[in-house]
Amino acid sequence: ARFDVSVVDAGDFDADDLCALPRGSLVALVLATYTDGTPTTSAARLFEWLQWEADRPRAGNLLRAVHFAVFGLGNSEYPRAHYNVVGRRTDRYMHALGAQRLRPRGEGDEQRDILGAFATWRRGVVAAVAALGGAGGGGGGGDGSG
Repeated sequence: ARFDVSVVDAGDFDADDLCALPRGSLVALVLATYTDGTPTTSAARLFEWLQWEADRPRAGNLLRAVHFAVFGLGNSEYPRAHYNVVGRRTDRYMHALGAQRLRPRGEGDEQRDILGAFATWRRGVVAAVAALGGAGGGGGGGDGSG
């Protein structure tokens, strides 16, 4: 199957674009956590927006039209309270905003096989999208087979 795919750097995040995605779109977020439990500089605005909106009264309806999947990148040498916290919170915020979780959150650890963990997560996402019959919005025109 073919899917329309857009890859957007978190630094180019636009809340209006995210909220205007067509019903059935998939948002796949791959986000790293810094040592102190914060998002990368490029992902900070996206993370802060998700956190802000997840605490507002309209939260449960804002992203109800989309499916989502999150893969967090971290390092288990960080303090336990900071390990992969950006991915974990992003998953929680997306769910609070009404988005439908496509797959359980994936986590990669820099101290272990991070590429293998990502490949396993990606295969699960691709299979889940195929099972949905090709949920997808966006532009671009790519092949979602990965």
